[in-house]
Amino acid sequence: MPTTLEGVVRSALVEVGAESSILLGEQWANELYNELASRTYLRHLRRIETLHLADPVTVGTVSVTKGSHTVTPNGTALAEWKQISMNSGEWWIRVGTGPWYRVDSFDGAAIRLSTPYMGSTASGSGYRLRLLAVAIPGSLRHIFSVQAIDPPRVLQPISLHEMLQIAPQPVEGGQPQAYAHWNTMLDGTRTLTFYPLPREACVLNLVGYAYPPPLRLPDALPPDLDADVLRVGILLHAYRYEMHRRVQAGDFNGAAVLRNEMRTLQTDWERAINTIARNNALFDDGIMLYNPHGITVGHNPDIVAARDHVWR
Repeated sequence: MPTTLEGVVRSALVEVGAESSILLGEQWANELYNELASRTYLRHLRRIETLHLADPVTVGTVSVTKGSHTVTPNGTALAEWKQISMNSGEWWIRVGTGPWYRVDSFDGAAIRLSTPYMGSTASGSGYRLRLLAVAIPGSLRHIFSVQAIDPPRVLQPISLHEMLQIAPQPVEGGQPQAYAHWNTMLDGTRTLTFYPLPREACVLNLVGYAYPPPLRLPDALPPDLDADVLRVGILLHAYRYEMHRRVQAGDFNGAAVLRNEMRTLQTDWERAINTIARNNALFDDGIMLYNPHGITVGHNPDIVAARDHVWR
């Protein structure tokens, strides 16, 4: 018979003799569940989401004046622009073969750049408009790995600082080799960017971990949420609750005894979290956490580092 949350909470409260309600124990259990999910990888929360990197928009032509913030499309380009959600995400545009400029806004008639256009005045010019940063599905709390599908491979995670050192401007090339967390938008949406950006549409898999759902007292514990570990955490909260209650009642000796018990439980709780994290880091259902061969991220693939040479 599966262990329920209510059974774990009641056993902990009975052991302490706590006067707190079982509903408070339910609240503690959910806080602990969230802490475990944020500090370890619980396998029942694993999700695989599909991420589509769209083709750059190149339909029609644009006109732009040196020193201006405005890029004006012709009718064909404008009709295409109205089909995409340009006011969400991080859009960049390149006029002709010039540098890339970040799109500040699109008012339905023209694009406003975040910085003045410094190239030569152009009329009826070709362009490339693309989404630089792609939204992470809101269901994912952690990104575990990003995997290309065709051909299959794992992308290398790098910091945004490192990516900007490699490519201060967006770089288009073949299939993406690396990814970085770009930023968090005002609505809380987190975004990823890639190096290089694909010239054509491609599909990636995001392997990650979801936010834990709320647990109610009648619920069975998820299969890899250890009842003994959760019980230690609830005991820790219960002892803390009783310690404060005795301090308020003036029973400082009783509070001191509970404080010592609480310190021991705190050590047990941290040890349990570290054990879970270590076990999941060693092996995670066949997903390789460490790729010893690495992935070349630099501009010139003909340059082979010593580390790459050893692994090859």
